[in-house]
This record gives sequence, C-alpha cells and structure tokens, in this order.
Amino acid sequence: MFPLGSVLLPGEMMPLRVFEPRYRTMVAQLLAAGDANPGREPGFGVVLIERGFEVGGGDVRTNVGTWAHIVDKRLESDGRAMLLCQGISRFEVTEWLDDDPFPLARIAPYEDTDGTRAPARIYDEVALEAEELFDLIVELGGPTPEPLTPIDEVDDPTFAWAMELPMGEADRYAILAARSPIDRLTIIADAIATAAAGIQFRLGEQA
Repeated sequence: MFPLGSVLLPGEMMPLRVFEPRYRTMVAQLLAAGDANPGREPGFGVVLIERGFEVGGGDVRTNVGTWAHIVDKRLESDGRAMLLCQGISRFEVTEWLDDDPFPLARIAPYEDTDGTRAPARIYDEVALEAEELFDLIVELGGPTPEPLTPIDEVDDPTFAWAMELPMGEADRYAILAARSPIDRLTIIADAIATAAAGIQFRLGEQA
C-alpha cells in the first residue's frame, strides 16, 4: 500500500517519486515479483491520507483506494525510483496490517451498487456548467482548459471529468468512494458550482 496526499482515480496517470527506504523496499519487491512472473503487471494500492504526512508514517488513511499498475520506471542505483503509474480499479481496505517493512492491508473489490447512468440531459447540463466555469477561469487570467471528455466516448464519464476539472482532494475522494454514476455526477456539479462561485467572487474584487 502507498498512502499519499492525493487521490488516484481509475484510469488516471500518476507520476510518483520513491525515496523513503520502506517504499524503496516495496518497489524492489514488486519489480522482482514482476520479473519472476512475466505478463503480470506489478502494482500496489493507493489510498488518501486523511490526516498526517506522506513521509514518516503515523498517518490516518481512507479505506477506499485505487489499485495502480506501474507502467514505466526509472531506477537509481540506491533504490530511489521515478514511477509512472495508472489507476486500474477501486478497492476497499478490510483490515490494515503492520507497516513493517512497508504499509500492508487486506483489500476487497469496491464496485458500484447502482450502475444506472443519469439521463443524457443531466450530463449535458453539467457539461455546460463546466464550460461556463472554464470561461470564468480564462476571464480570471488562467489557461484555457481542455474540453471535457464527450459523454458518447465512454460508458460513464464521471471519473474522466473528475480528472479534467479543477477539484480538491476531498471532492476527488468523494467521487472515488461514490457508488453510482448519478452520485458522482452530483458531486461534480456541486464542485463546479463551488469553484465558479469562488472565481466570481475574485472577479468581483478585481472590478
């Protein structure tokens, strides 16, 4: 397990710098297991740190996380590494084990309990709200964001949209832990409204 100060969503790419001795040991074991089992993708669980710090241990962790595969790596002679990882699927921690030699846990799959997709018009409304937010970002002097993933390109765009929108880690975790597309879409809409209100306030101060 690799507790971090940020959420990894399914499908998301994450660069990761490994320098702590315990995680050097973890990565070395993962890569050795991958070498011993050709075709097996080495991976580990990523969970969000609720309280505490990434370095040193003693942190409080969330129980819903994302399984990550190592898709690229650069290794140093002393065991430090730069990894490129991709989120694959969600899991729930059923039991935390010792952190020796590195964080360990028992996990179980974490799936949607309701896979019902929201009506297309709701996705369209949220996408329009996102476009208006992007316009506000540009008006504030920020870079022009990339358009959201079209809803007809994926079965459920909510994880992709959470990656593409300006969103705090608490909202990203709420999306990760939500168990239906409709719930995730509601969280995204609320996050868009909060971000838009904040930018409008800043624009008002500049007027």
